[in-house]
Amino acid sequence: WHPSTRPDRLGLGEDGPCRWLGLEVRRHEMFGYDRAAVEFVARCRVAGRGRRLHEFSDFRREDGRWYYVDGSFPAQEK
Repeated sequence: WHPSTRPDRLGLGEDGPCRWLGLEVRRHEMFGYDRAAVEFVARCRVAGRGRRLHEFSDFRREDGRWYYVDGSFPAQEK
C-alpha cells in the first residue's frame, strides 16, 4: 500500500474470518513505466455469506516496487 494513502488500520476480520474463494483479473493497463490500473473481482465468504468485491485499482511503481494507491468501485451490476 502506498504510504500516501495507507490507512492506520484496515479493520480486517471485524465481521468474522474471511475465506477467499477466487480472484478474477478482468483487465490491466499500463500508463507509462510507473503507473498502472487493474480491474478485478474477488470473491470470499464471511460468516457463511458470499461476498464479492469489484474494484478498479490504481498502482504506482517506486524504486522498482509496485504500490496500491487507491481504487474505485463500478456501479452495481445487475
